[in-house]
Amino acid sequence: MLDVFAADDSEQRRPMRAGVRRLSALGGVYVPSEEVGALEAKLNRTCAEHGFPEGEEFKWSPSKIDWMRASLLGEERTQFQLDAVEAAADHGATVITVVVDVRARSATGAKPPVHDAANMLIERVNGLAGKRGRSCLMIMDR
Repeated sequence: MLDVFAADDSEQRRPMRAGVRRLSALGGVYVPSEEVGALEAKLNRTCAEHGFPEGEEFKWSPSKIDWMRASLLGEERTQFQLDAVEAAADHGATVITVVVDVRARSATGAKPPVHDAANMLIERVNGLAGKRGRSCLMIMDR
């Protein structure tokens, strides 16, 4: 079976909490192959129920140009996010995230240190697939 892991990156250049340095993260959602289609259909229905235009992308932290930023606010956004997480859980999804302090010394000598995060993420996904006796297709956004 060929499971799927869809990954993305995030960076917080100026963390709001005092004493927290610049962070970079890689993470994503691991979905068993037999659940991919059903999860996609459920997420599409969830988006439609919350008023998303056809084909509009959702993000946990939408940018200023995203429909979601201006049109899905407060409790409505919170409910949408809870519905999306519940859909993922109902379809056996697992989230894996790795966060690194970009100014810290690399654990492996990688330059930039965010490459440590990529290596750790691949290692964790490989370990999860191995435990399940599966192969996994990793899709990484740049």
